[in-house]
Amino acid sequence: MDEAPPGFEVVALRGNHEEMMQRFLDDTDGRAHLDDEWRRRHSRQLRRQPPSIFAGTPIHRHAQGLFRTQLPLRHKEFLAGLAETHVAGDYLFVHAGVRPGVPLPQQRSEDLLWIREAFLDSKASFGKVVVHGHSIEREPVVRANRIASTPAPTHQPTHLPGAGRHGADVPAYVR
Repeated sequence: MDEAPPGFEVVALRGNHEEMMQRFLDDTDGRAHLDDEWRRRHSRQLRRQPPSIFAGTPIHRHAQGLFRTQLPLRHKEFLAGLAETHVAGDYLFVHAGVRPGVPLPQQRSEDLLWIREAFLDSKASFGKVVVHGHSIEREPVVRANRIASTPAPTHQPTHLPGAGRHGADVPAYVR
């Protein structure tokens, strides 16, 4: 992770990939599999396919065991300690977005990490300007209610006036 510039702090947030990795690490019955999670969440066509033949097999459990033993403890602790949100002034930083119509303190992890269209299409005020990544944009998108901080293909942090240098899928530097 990049070091913060002088006078700033690095803030790392949990995203959907970190959630899937944590689920894979925590799985005790050999059912958590990243391909199956991706299939469930992202494609109606893929949802009709049979589950991965890898999930629950001896090779799956072996891969999990290797991953658990090879992943350094400091990485496991970092992953387990990631926050889902960060507030800096009038800005709320999240990975994916928030559910329109739901007060910020009542937002669900599912939405903070995975939401797309309902959030991206909303023109409603969320009470704070939501700075997010997750949905790649050609250029940073700056609207009254949200800022998409993950332009493709460079993934450079977005600079916000008065709030420091922030990005949701890239290092976030907070004063």
